[in-house]
Amino acid sequence: MIIKSMSRKLPTFEQLHAYIREGSRGIEEDFFGRNLNVSDLTDVTHVTNRFDQNYDVLRKKSQGNALYHEIISLSNHSEIDRDRQREMLHEIGEFYLQHRGDDLLAFAGVHFETDNVHLHIMISSNRIMETKRHVLSKAQFRQAQIKTEKMVQERFPELNEPSLYQHKQRVKSKAMAEQEYQLIKRTKQPSKKQVLTEKLSLIFRESYSMEDMMDRLKVEGIELYKRGKSVSVNVKGVRYRLKKLGLEAEYSKTVNGLERCELRRQEIEKMALNRSQRDRNVERKR
Repeated sequence: MIIKSMSRKLPTFEQLHAYIREGSRGIEEDFFGRNLNVSDLTDVTHVTNRFDQNYDVLRKKSQGNALYHEIISLSNHSEIDRDRQREMLHEIGEFYLQHRGDDLLAFAGVHFETDNVHLHIMISSNRIMETKRHVLSKAQFRQAQIKTEKMVQERFPELNEPSLYQHKQRVKSKAMAEQEYQLIKRTKQPSKKQVLTEKLSLIFRESYSMEDMMDRLKVEGIELYKRGKSVSVNVKGVRYRLKKLGLEAEYSKTVNGLERCELRRQEIEKMALNRSQRDRNVERKR
């Protein structure tokens, strides 16, 4: 299970509501809300009005976040009925929001367009009618991830979700050279290769677009490049092949997933643009 968070500087509540709604099956059972007090969650006007009203009282700040778009994605569980996965994601989402920010506005919808059933959530940046932003530190966000992961493993063991956020650095892997293992055993510290492997794995799991992934790599001083079919990274002149680090499959899965998401985003934006154009044409005819 992966939990991602993306901030937005502009109050694009209507656009995000449309994105969440378009990717679902369009039935009310796919959605849930928190602190919204609206009867129909598929009604874009009612939902976005609540977010707009809450945003209007927020103290305006340069580069301040207006909202958050967050995703909870399960692993591929084709053996479990999708309606059952939807029920699980609703419960998981409610638990996550309780620990991420109980008094924030939230609108969530389940998407079924990929092999991995996932939940998209729109979250306000301020608590109900408060002028200050609700700022979540990286440590607090990670605690919400860890608590949610533990809850899933205990409440839904049939999902068999691995420990990503509780994961501790490995002491020895099958691919580890004897010299590296002895160094770790002697110093009781992870090797540079281990640290790099964990860092890359985290970046692959938490990136929400190819651009975001490349930005995260650049911040860490990691250059990623391809030679033929081989993908490698360069860190301060030292080259590592992802295959040797045991990350080749994870990288491929991440890239494929991000490319599918980008194509879906472009399709939805195109549909929204066409719908807007049709609406304008209707207005002109009137």
